[in-house]
Amino acid sequence: MAKHKWRDNMNKKLIVATLFALSAIFISGCTKSTTNSGQITDINSVENLKHLIIKIDGMYCPSCGPGIAKMLSENQGVVLAKVSRSAGQGEVIFDSTRTNTSHLLNMLHDPYRGEVITEMPVSQDMIEAVKALQND
Repeated sequence: MAKHKWRDNMNKKLIVATLFALSAIFISGCTKSTTNSGQITDINSVENLKHLIIKIDGMYCPSCGPGIAKMLSENQGVVLAKVSRSAGQGEVIFDSTRTNTSHLLNMLHDPYRGEVITEMPVSQDMIEAVKALQND
């Protein structure tokens, strides 16, 4: 009898873990509607996306670009962030309903200073172009 209780308890835990994993996959699939090629398919989400190009001063070491890109990418609402120390700029694609330009600029703190070069609505071609950029 004890063996059956243990097995039933393990089956319940397995079911709960499976449901949790499936929920996480479902939720992550809903936040960014993409195809296997990475293209955004939900037209409403594309309408809210902005392409921001920022001039960034204060990047002196090789890890600055990737570090800033990672910091920006972890911000809720940022879809894609690439930063080039050699070019002295970063490009960010973000959901304007979840974050804004001033918040992204405020994330840059000493020794970095950011200034908006341009901000515009995004197109699928822009997304692909920014994906192709390298962090350096």
